[in-house]
Amino acid sequence: RGASTLSQQTAKNLFRVGRAQLAKKGLEAGLTVGIEMVWSKKRYSYRLFEYR
Repeated sequence: RGASTLSQQTAKNLFRVGRAQLAKKGLEAGLTVGIEMVWSKKRYSYRLFEYR
C-alpha cells in the first residue's frame, strides 16, 4: 500500500468493486476527502482494520 494515508486506504477498501482503474482512482480520491471531513481519524482507522 506504500505511502497511502489511512483515509486513502479506507476509501480503497470501501470501493472493492470492478471498475475501470482510472475511474476507481477518481472515486477513491473524492471519497478520501469526504472521509477526512466527516469521520474522525479513530473511526476511519477502525474501518480500515475491520476490512483487513
